[in-house]
Amino acid sequence: MKKIFKLLISRPVIIAFAIIIQVLVFFALFESMRVNNTTSFSILLALSFVLLIWLVASDKNPTVKLPWAIIILVLPVFGGFLYIIFGNPIFPKTHTNKVKKLNKMVADASSNLLDNSDKIKEKDPLIATHSNYIRNEVNIPPMGRTYTKYFPIGEEMWEEMKNQLKNAKHFIFMEYFIVEEGKMWNEILDILTEKAKEGVDIRFMYDDIGCAYKLKYGYDKYLRSLGIKCKVFNPLRPSMSVIFNYRDHRKITVIDGHTGFTGGINLADEYINEIQRFGHWKDCGMMLKGEAVSGLTLMFLQMWNYDEVVDPDFSKYLCEEKYFEPTKGYVQPFMETPLDKELTSQTVYINMINSATDYVYINTPYFIVDSDMMFALTSAAKRGVDVVLVFPHINDSIPVRILMQSYYPVLLKAGIKVYEYTPGFIHSKTFVVDDKTAVIGTINLDYRSLYHHFECGVYCYEADAVLQLKNDFLETLSKCELMTEKHLKEIPFILRITRSILRLFAPLM
Repeated sequence: MKKIFKLLISRPVIIAFAIIIQVLVFFALFESMRVNNTTSFSILLALSFVLLIWLVASDKNPTVKLPWAIIILVLPVFGGFLYIIFGNPIFPKTHTNKVKKLNKMVADASSNLLDNSDKIKEKDPLIATHSNYIRNEVNIPPMGRTYTKYFPIGEEMWEEMKNQLKNAKHFIFMEYFIVEEGKMWNEILDILTEKAKEGVDIRFMYDDIGCAYKLKYGYDKYLRSLGIKCKVFNPLRPSMSVIFNYRDHRKITVIDGHTGFTGGINLADEYINEIQRFGHWKDCGMMLKGEAVSGLTLMFLQMWNYDEVVDPDFSKYLCEEKYFEPTKGYVQPFMETPLDKELTSQTVYINMINSATDYVYINTPYFIVDSDMMFALTSAAKRGVDVVLVFPHINDSIPVRILMQSYYPVLLKAGIKVYEYTPGFIHSKTFVVDDKTAVIGTINLDYRSLYHHFECGVYCYEADAVLQLKNDFLETLSKCELMTEKHLKEIPFILRITRSILRLFAPLM
């Protein structure tokens, strides 16, 4: 009972309750207008259908348009109001100008980086076009002279991260979606506190909704009292706004500009299996050493300087040449932002799938995708590519698991192999294709990551991490169960109906 009471009086629940009250008030107002002021309601009704026509004719993804069109048809005036508030973000000019300024700052700093596009083109012209897409969208070129190490489990990356943090001399930048007090975070915090006393510039950013149930309100003030500069991304507020949807899902650590970490691993004990909530937690990450760490640095600085520009020159934080590593392959960090109309991460993934001739191996904890991604995957399988997907057997959300299973029939029919990680929950977000390219990062195959979150990933071409990831993927399959038609037949009929309904509104979840 104490846990339930604590949950009910928690800040996220109170804020959610306040937003629900606002929605109900507006619904009551529209209903009152429908009954008592038919003229005004008729005008709004006409405007609602104009909005519907505009929505259908817009260049939005059809999968996203469909649920909103249904809502507007079922609740003509109120549905149109909800779409304007939550479905069609319009940012003020000051915001747009700020984003443009930060993008230019990233571009100016990255002009100091060695662009290896021509070298990639000499080796593989098709891969070069994929790399060019990333460079043109995020202003980060493909870089060489970077050591890459793939970590198949969170415990390994955590140990290496602590060792590297202890060696910091100048600055530490960290940006995470989830932080929770416990063994993992407390040991890292002890290191950060000690480094702050030594005069190291420590900057820490966490997402408010990701940590709402994990950290006490005002935890940022506590970190500042320890000498750590701290920012809370997109603080929760009790107001109806699409901005509420936009979360910082990145996981980035940068040490002195020459060492970086990213991947699916947050700073909480389940990520190192110190506690088990959904069975064994299988996650992965990677370490970069050398030139390409600059990409992670630029991503962090862009987000850190959004509310106030405190670093007018990003270039002074980039990796110094003395730390460049003489290794093979090329590495290109990239970022996803919901502040533009470009689905960068999805395009990177689809480009990789479309270029595959041998195999596509994917780890993802969530699989709720649009028709474009489904077409790319099924087409690859139908042309003979070995497409293998690994999902969790124990999921952290029942509705999400039901939704994911709704894709199984189409995937299996196309010849795609679907496995479930039977020991528990696989949280890794990885792609590896044809022993050539790989992406390791924070990007799930769902609408949250592909449409609404700030994300990051590292695109690798012929780097050591590519085959390291492949080998771990194949080893992981021995702990997985292959889904078959038999499994599909065992799903109860009522569950099939439920997942069809959920699938319809998946883009809004």
